[in-house]
Parts: sequence; C-alpha cells; structure tokens
Amino acid sequence: MELSSAVFRDILSPLSAFKKIRPTGNSLPDVRKVEVGLQEFGQATHALNPTSPQLWTSASPENTGSSCTPTLASLSFAQRALTRYKWTIQGADPDARRFFAVPQFALDAAPLRIDVYLPPLQDYSAQVRSILRPEEVIYSPRDKTPVLVVSRWLAGILEQWCTAYDSGHGNDGKFQREYESMPFGSRILVTIGGLPPPCSDSSGTSPGKVMIDHEIFLVPDYDVEQGMLTVDALRQMWEDLETRDSGSVDSSGETELVWPEVIDLEHLCLKRQMHEAISIPEKEKAAQEKEYVFKSLTRDQRYLYNELKMLLSMKPHDNIIPRPRYIVTKKGRFGGRRGVCGFVLEYFSKGSLKSFLLDHSPLPLAPDISLNQKVHWAKQITRALIHINTNGDDNETRRTSGLGWCGFYPDLKPDNIVLRLAPSCQDAAGEREAPMYDAVLLDLEQRGGWFSWSPPEIKCLEYLEVLLNTSSDDIDDDEFDIEKLEDLQDEWCKENLNGNVYFNSDGGFSTPWLALLAKRTRSDQVGALDLEKAQVFMLGKLLWCIFEEEALMRCGIDHEMLSDKPVDVDESAGTKKKKVFPEFKDMPQEVRGLIERCTAGAEEWENDAVRDWRVVLNAEGRLVPLSTFSELDVTAEDTQRQATEYWKGEAEKARTFVSDVGAYERRRRRTRGNSGSEQAAQMHHPDRDDGEARARLPRLLGKARSRPTLAQVLEELERKLG
Repeated sequence: MELSSAVFRDILSPLSAFKKIRPTGNSLPDVRKVEVGLQEFGQATHALNPTSPQLWTSASPENTGSSCTPTLASLSFAQRALTRYKWTIQGADPDARRFFAVPQFALDAAPLRIDVYLPPLQDYSAQVRSILRPEEVIYSPRDKTPVLVVSRWLAGILEQWCTAYDSGHGNDGKFQREYESMPFGSRILVTIGGLPPPCSDSSGTSPGKVMIDHEIFLVPDYDVEQGMLTVDALRQMWEDLETRDSGSVDSSGETELVWPEVIDLEHLCLKRQMHEAISIPEKEKAAQEKEYVFKSLTRDQRYLYNELKMLLSMKPHDNIIPRPRYIVTKKGRFGGRRGVCGFVLEYFSKGSLKSFLLDHSPLPLAPDISLNQKVHWAKQITRALIHINTNGDDNETRRTSGLGWCGFYPDLKPDNIVLRLAPSCQDAAGEREAPMYDAVLLDLEQRGGWFSWSPPEIKCLEYLEVLLNTSSDDIDDDEFDIEKLEDLQDEWCKENLNGNVYFNSDGGFSTPWLALLAKRTRSDQVGALDLEKAQVFMLGKLLWCIFEEEALMRCGIDHEMLSDKPVDVDESAGTKKKKVFPEFKDMPQEVRGLIERCTAGAEEWENDAVRDWRVVLNAEGRLVPLSTFSELDVTAEDTQRQATEYWKGEAEKARTFVSDVGAYERRRRRTRGNSGSEQAAQMHHPDRDDGEARARLPRLLGKARSRPTLAQVLEELERKLG
C-alpha cells in the first residue's frame, strides 16, 4: 500500500475495523486539478494569488534518467535570480500536509506561526507524486525534511509566488507587509494540479522539464487568537489551586501559583521552527546564558493551557522540565484582546532519548550504553513519575488518595525525554571515557499517547473513544453500532470533553485517563492505585527500550512504524537485527523480571502471534504485512485486509473489557449496599490478598492491579542494581 494521509485513518486507527475493502490496486488516481484545503478551513482567501504562478522542475527519473531534485536552476524564471525572500523548509508534520516554511524576513522577528499546507497525499496525481515523492516526509528522519524533493520544490514555488506578487503590484515589499499583518496561526494553502506535456526549448528538443500546476493562497485565521485566554482569565480559573499544597508559601502561610514574567510576542525573535509546538527564539536579540524554546499550539490550545497549569502548580524536580521562564501574550488583530499564545522553556540541546537510542541501536560498532547510564536513567525517570503523581508529598495517605492533586503522566516514551550532561560531567567531561547524561521529562499536556505505549486497560477505552468521536457517516460497515458504543461509554465516562475550548479540567482532557483519576479520589479506595499502575506499564516498556537500547517497540499496528526505518534484517550489511518487545537479548535478569511485572497484561506475553499482525515499511516505502514482506505481488488490499482484521479483534477486546468492568462495578456497588461500605471496601481493596475478591475482577483488570507501584519499582532498581 502506498503511503498517504489516509493511512492514519485506514491502517493505524480502530476505524479500520469498520472499513469495507474495495479493490484499488497500488496506483493513485490521476487527478488533473486538486482544489483542496480552502473549504475545510472555512476561511475567505486573502487576495494574494496574482497569476497562479507555475514551477518548472526536473522530470521524473523514469522519463529522463536524471535526478528529479528541483533547484532554482530548474525554475522557469531562474535567469531573474529571484532569491529575495529565501524561503527555508524547517520541518513538517508526519502526514506530509503541514510544512514549517519560513521566509528570511520572518527570522529575527516575532514567531507568527504561519505554516504552509499541502493537499493530502492521496489527492496528488500519480505523475506529480512520482516527481515530488511527498511520502518521504512520513518515514524520513525529521532532520532530513528540508532536503527532500517536495520541500525544495515548495521553497521554490513560495519564492516565485511572493516575488511575483510584489512585481504584480509594482510595490516592492508588499508581500512582507501583508504577511506580517496576518493573525497568529494563519495559513498558506497550496493546491496542486496535474502535468501538461513537457515543453520544448528553442531547438525543438525537450529539455526534460515538466510543469506542475498549482495555486497558493494566504489565508488569515482569526480563530487561534480568538481562542486565546488572557492571563487574568487563567488566574481566575486556577485560583482554587492557590490553596493547594502545590506552589510556594506566601506570608500568610497559604500557597500560591508561581507565575513567571509575562512578555509580549514581539519581544521574541524567531531563529527556527523545530516542529508543530516548538520554535527556537531569542529574547530581543540579547545575549542569553541558556538557549530557550517557545512552545505554542495553533490547534488544541486547551492542552497548552493544561500543561502551563501543571508547570506552575507543581513543585520543581531535577528530572522534570523547569517552570516557564516567560509567559508570552499577543494582542489579537480582531478585538484587541491580549491572550496567552505560549510560554518560554529551557532548551536541551543534547536531544531526546529516542535520538540517542537510534544513534546507538543500528550499528554493530557503535559503543554500548553502559549499565550505569541505563540504571541512572531508569531511577531518574521513576523518581520523576513519583514526583508528578505526588507533587513531592511523602504522606502515603494523601499520595494514594490524590486529594487536591491531579498529577499523572500519560505519554511516557523516549520522544518525551531529553538529555543533558550530568553536573559531575560538565566541568570534567574529558576525564571520562563516556560522559553521563541526566534524563528530563517533557510535555505535561496530559493528552495521552500512542496505542503501542498505552496500558491495555487504557487502550481499550481509547479505541472506543476514537470510534465514538467519529461521524457515523464516515463509517461504511453495517457492524458499526454507535448506540451500543455509547452505552459502553456510560460505564466509564459521564462527561463529554470534546471540543477545543479550554476550561479548568483537573487532569486534562483525556477521558480514558480521567476515568482512572476519578478512582484515585474515591472514598472506598477501590482502584485507587489503578492510575499509578497504568503509568507503571508505560515505565516497564520504557525500561525495555533503555536496557535493550531500542528506540521503538514495534508492537501491533501503530504510528511508531512510520518512524521506523524500512525493514532490513541483513546483519552482514552493517545493521543490527531489529528487536521487538518483549524480546530480551542484552537485559540483566533482575531487570527482565521487573519489566515482566510492570507490563503485566500486555498481550505480547501471552500471544506470540500478535507480532504477525504487524504492518511494516519495505524498502520502497510501501506498507506491507510483515508476513508477506518478501513477496513481490503484495497489493494494497492485502495490507488493508491485514489492518482491518487486526482492528476488528482489538475493537472486540475493547468492547468485552469495558462491558466486563461495567458488570464488575455494578456487582461491587450492590455488594457494598448489602454489606456496608467498610466491609465492601475491605473485600474489594485492590491490594488485599483475597482470592475470592480477585476472582470477581475482569482478568485484564486483575493483571493491571498486580503490577508494582512506582515506589516499589524504584526500591527494586536501587536494591538490585545500585
């Protein structure tokens, strides 16, 4: 199956379970003119489309035998040396639709977050796609995005577009003024058409160039600024936190949130845009002792505000991202209200744990990561999770009840851990054979993570949530029973948290995780540790990654496979054979047993066949079932059929689990009503060794409750590994 934007829905999502398989082959439709993007945003286009400029680019290798990498020399107007704006592509979203493109004048200016949007991959004609190869964005390393064919082509047409606009209006600099007047989070939309026949030069011979028809629109988007909340509004929402044991203590003995300095967006100067949420700024071009990042979101701003609340209300910890240096506001273009558009955090230049592991795992001659370093990370990350869950409070009663604190971490994976040189190494790094690095947890949005990392009891709820939040019009299978799913949802969630408007929801907006958070505050203590033990599951998988030196787990069908390199198991070619969770090859026995207990309930322990369901990238950048990887005649239907059957099984497991948990909870409530609350609480307490009570638990829930606590994990790491 060719990679496309639809892969995220048709292959990587539970929605695949309800998709009918239709013969499509492996080719894409030859769409001569694709008009996409404008309607879906519901915005009027700004009048910056003067002449529908076109780009000359090298023909595909099949037609000319040469490279199809576009350069300025391949533009039809190359002799004019139009390089005034010098657009650079600094990154892109994984689905290859949104590109972080910046003209030179936007550097050293306030970051306006005006991103460029291309059509979905499936809307490209086959010819255009063979030239631009936009699917490379999906599986190429992030730092390679700027040099991909589609990125270099995009930079060229943007250069031509804005230069032609200036020339058409006879007003040099007109485009820059229009760009700088746009609201925060506006968009540049690119539509892509088909290919006219190749042109010929003056001698009548074909120069091997083709013309890709396209149009570009600058679209003002006022919704982002209108959705921003003022500092005063956030203070008022969070004022109840001022009396919790979470901030600093004022002169009256009460606690208060620690608010950093508030600055205007104009005080920041953009250096580069790393990805969707993170850009590298400087503050007023002044020298800085440290490098900082500006975190902002142009979609789902409620998660940005939830993270800000967590950072301001949580006590500092050495292995958690420090509190923001600044809160950043911007005055809206419409209405003049000054809203919070982001905040400034410390930047960790050593990169992520994922990058570190990727640098070590593929090459046999790469130096091994020392056992001391692995244990160092394991203990630091566990301590950080304990701190997030308790806010540094050692009182056991308050820790298990969670009263007054809604901290938890639902997105643990190597991507969300960054490294810094350990203090003992900063002054004497040259004296060590290999420096030690500290681990620091990022991203406290509490929105949840990828399916491959979610504990099974959470994953079941996440599957149902995806299905419930999808319009039934988008499902083309008679088996999809929305009413039955809604009845199941009532078993674990009474509140609909959909939408983009922020409100003060303690614990964020992930309904599966909030269902466990609610148990932490129940008076009868039943399931009070379920939330913590769900995080222990993710910690167990992270420990596997650390001690096996693997950045990816390769479980089931999930987004992770798109960041995995195409399958290559030829060790003689200079690469190590990839490991799949829970394969153990380099693991100390003490850690192996701990990981097994932490990940209790993982399907991989009980069913080796689950690995056979995997869909992988082959060397041609196509998705194929792992079981047919070496076959040459694998069709798109084969891949879709594999995904559909996998997700049908997963959806049925989810429905069974939620139904069983609902029946268990109803029995528990009846028992409590008949026997008295104290007796019932003792009977069903999750840590009480009562065989009869455990027998009543759904099997998966019983497995989850058998996991150790975070404190027990830390104690075992310290006792067995030092």
